[in-house]
Amino acid sequence: MDNEKIEDVYSRKIRAGKRSYFFDVKLSKNNLYYVAITESIKIHNTNEYKKHRVVVYPEDFNKFLEAAQEVIDRVKTKYMPDYDYKKFDEYSENFESEDE
Repeated sequence: MDNEKIEDVYSRKIRAGKRSYFFDVKLSKNNLYYVAITESIKIHNTNEYKKHRVVVYPEDFNKFLEAAQEVIDRVKTKYMPDYDYKKFDEYSENFESEDE
């Protein structure tokens, strides 16, 4: 039964205020690595979290990354070119260091 278990290989967490994003590399029971991206949002005044997950398989990595980069670049250059994206980098660094 253990050889059928999905194995967690690597994880990266990004804290963003009331939500966190998890980028997890997993190894399936048929020895296929894939990425699971999970958004976790704390429900106000509770100890519960609402979670949304997207799974990206190896055959889609390049297309997924290309599309994500294209969409993010479009927002940054066309829709919100004057927005200060770097201010959140500083906030994230301070937020994470306070929690650790």
